[in-house]
Amino acid sequence: MDVTSALSEKGIGVRDGNMYSPRLLRRLGLAIETGAVRASLVHYNTVSEIKLFADRIEEIASKV
Repeated sequence: MDVTSALSEKGIGVRDGNMYSPRLLRRLGLAIETGAVRASLVHYNTVSEIKLFADRIEEIASKV
């Protein structure tokens, strides 16, 4: 499942790729081609936004 696309369909913006760290991804045993997903949660996100993000991640994870 493409996590980035699934979150985008729910209105949540994240980034994917190798995050300029292909050696780290290789060391962690992650696929270099697809990379990792990065969510940039910071101090100006509301608690409800963070909860929505967590709920969507749980929803996606339950389908795997």
